[in-house]
Amino acid sequence: MSITIPVVETNAAPDKLIWPHSLNGDYQVKKAYEILTHNDNVSEPPSPNNTHLTMWKHLWKIKLPQKILTFTWKILNHALPVKVELNRRGVHCNRDCLMCNNAIETQDHLFLHCELARAVWFGAGIPILHITQAEITVDIYGFLQNYSNNAGNTGRAGHTAKIATWTPDSNWQALITIAVGAITTSTRYGIAYMGKRRNGQVIFVGCKTTGSQDSKIARLLAIRESILTATKLGFQRLIIFTEDREIEHMWERNHLYRWKLSTIFQDIKNLQHQHHLSLTIKATPMAVIKETKSMALTASRTFLDVYHEHSMFGPYAFK
Repeated sequence: MSITIPVVETNAAPDKLIWPHSLNGDYQVKKAYEILTHNDNVSEPPSPNNTHLTMWKHLWKIKLPQKILTFTWKILNHALPVKVELNRRGVHCNRDCLMCNNAIETQDHLFLHCELARAVWFGAGIPILHITQAEITVDIYGFLQNYSNNAGNTGRAGHTAKIATWTPDSNWQALITIAVGAITTSTRYGIAYMGKRRNGQVIFVGCKTTGSQDSKIARLLAIRESILTATKLGFQRLIIFTEDREIEHMWERNHLYRWKLSTIFQDIKNLQHQHHLSLTIKATPMAVIKETKSMALTASRTFLDVYHEHSMFGPYAFK
């Protein structure tokens, strides 16, 4: 027995592969991403330690400048071009840290364990033990969130420094923070300075009231006082941090913006020449000089002339 199967003629298009998750059958990257992330969320058991999803969800909502958020994202993804990463990706270069020349430049070393980094952390006046003993992880997110909250309380974001392009003296001996302060009802500036060693121990502290009503002159006075103190203790390789970027530029370019600054500026130059100093002056975020700023404000409220040193912390007290 035979069965005749009729041939059906049609004008339909030829067969083709379609993607079943879209209305028109075309592949859609967005839809594929939704499916994959949905499957991951379903298959992954909930964990109290799984903070990454929450972090990425909220990181970009923090009220900080975009460049800080982008920089944080790069840190958390180990995407910064530190020397270990460059070598790993085929860019062969010396792996030693430019800041200290004592270790391989990894991201954790550069931001946490380098002697210069530790000095900056110590100078910031915030709890740093858990930071400097840790690795760079999502914990930094919490630090930034706290920073953002504090900035919101004051009605403005914190001052941020530009990315540093300088290479400090690898044998620097003292890191000095200087600050000036004046309350609204005061006609005088208070100045303060604090010197610390690589390990964060305070070497000297000074705080006094000046008759100056000019913030630039007051800052230069603070720099001069701190240099006099450091050289008296035998220190010759100094790094000075100030909140004023114009002073950094004046020092680097040896160019004064106002003639009234010439006398005190020349005093600093003479001290450098007389004591053969290696002297670097750099602008820094306010958080780094927070303690020193507080002392300067106190000196603007009432007349002060206070100085204290730890004589046991000379330049060669620690090897």
